[in-house]
Amino acid sequence: MPSVDIVNKLDLLEVNTALDQAKKEVAQRYDFKGTSTTFELTEKDKTILVKSNSEDRVMAAVGVLMERMVKRNISPKVLDRQKLEELPGGMVKQLVKLKDGIDVENAKNVVRIIKENFPKVSASINGDLVRVSSKSRDDLQQVLTHLRGLDLPVPLAEANRRD
Repeated sequence: MPSVDIVNKLDLLEVNTALDQAKKEVAQRYDFKGTSTTFELTEKDKTILVKSNSEDRVMAAVGVLMERMVKRNISPKVLDRQKLEELPGGMVKQLVKLKDGIDVENAKNVVRIIKENFPKVSASINGDLVRVSSKSRDDLQQVLTHLRGLDLPVPLAEANRRD
């Protein structure tokens, strides 16, 4: 029986490249001169820490980061921005978490959408992915097309297609 996995796969190499490009742009831009704006990536926790001397500069730096990620074909939906925090010495920081995989709540939502719209297709949650199977490959393609057209809080991609 044909099946496909629906995933949210984060390519940390591309994230690293986008982060390096953002660091270079911030270092060269005139409006960031003397602001002590920095980016720190922790691959273990999959977070990016953005620090600067004002809220505006942190917001602008995160904007630069988002631009670089979009140019590297990384969806801005993978960025989960936390609230701004003040640090001693007049510095401000913001933690940006990277979403990797589909969390349980979004996976349940995807399964519900598939079951409501495609009764001949079965969908199940397997860890951080959703496995969709059907007797017809055309039904699977219709499901994927339908899901791409929706505005979900996580970017979805297909993997492990079995015919």
